[in-house]
Amino acid sequence: MNSLRRTLLMSLLAALVAVFLAGALATYTAARAEIDGLMDYQLRQLALSLRDQQFGGPVATPLAPPEESLDFVIQVWDSSGVQLYLSRPHSSLPSLAQLGYSTVRTPEGDWRVYSVPLRDRVIQVAQPMSVRSSMAADAALRTLLPLLAVVPLFGALIWYLVGRGLRPLERLARDVATRRPDSLEPLRADHVPDEAQPLVRALNHLLDRLGQALAVQRAFVADAAHELRTPLA
Repeated sequence: MNSLRRTLLMSLLAALVAVFLAGALATYTAARAEIDGLMDYQLRQLALSLRDQQFGGPVATPLAPPEESLDFVIQVWDSSGVQLYLSRPHSSLPSLAQLGYSTVRTPEGDWRVYSVPLRDRVIQVAQPMSVRSSMAADAALRTLLPLLAVVPLFGALIWYLVGRGLRPLERLARDVATRRPDSLEPLRADHVPDEAQPLVRALNHLLDRLGQALAVQRAFVADAAHELRTPLA
């Protein structure tokens, strides 16, 4: 059975979810832009903070890996291009630096890289883009989670308001259902929504035609009875 109330509820909830998803995408995009700006600033600050560090001679293999929680990969070259330091052994970043900011595609995923020449060396700091995506997703989720929690409340409110809006139609249905078979008075259109006015007018027109048909039928029956009574008399 098709329910207008259920159809309206599902349609409005679907529209609400669509708006919610659009808002989630916009929130994620804004959070990602802010995080990209902040992380790019941190990349630069980290690279500049290493300018006074002392690094050893050329390394054939990377140094011991840092803490697993460190998201950055640091590489240092001397002026002749010899690598002096690499913070992550399994890193697949390019062995040559591109000065300034750049985004590098590697088998490990995309990396955001900042390289700067300082004194007699070139320092490069890189960070996985997946870290930024995760941070932006977490920020968007924390922002939208309270709104997601009230979706059931919106559903209940929509159900109540739609039911309240359909009450005039329910009263109209009860009025029609409780009428006697010989009651052909026009239906009252008071308090009936504008959208239901055509239905009321159509029902009243039908009742009027039915009354005319019954009047013709009664007149025919009366005439027939009169014609039958005359020969019998």
